[in-house]
Amino acid sequence: MAGGIALQSSSGGTVTFTIPETSTSSTVSLDFTSLKSTNGYQKLPGGIIIQWGTTASIASGATVTTNLPISFPSSFVNIQISRLEASTAASYRGGVVINNTSQFTFYNSERTAPFFYIAIGY
Repeated sequence: MAGGIALQSSSGGTVTFTIPETSTSSTVSLDFTSLKSTNGYQKLPGGIIIQWGTTASIASGATVTTNLPISFPSSFVNIQISRLEASTAASYRGGVVINNTSQFTFYNSERTAPFFYIAIGY
């Protein structure tokens, strides 16, 4: 097929495309599943997964371990946390530890509050 992209194979929820002139092939996942809710996720074509949600209210000086909506199949790459409250009070301080591909622990060193997170992995 000159000048086009040819479907090479399809199996197990992936498709492999080949560019005939270069013999370059690329495999793309067909799993674009999502959960659109307060704690949810979106699977992207290249295998990246973005997850978001809220933690329980965390007291000052306490830690909370939170489970993600789904486990990352291979790697939990990054997490960002922000305080989830309408107050204009001073910023928070704390720390996050990624425990494994399905959960993290957050330490809150400031005021009691719930937190919002966004996590990225694959």
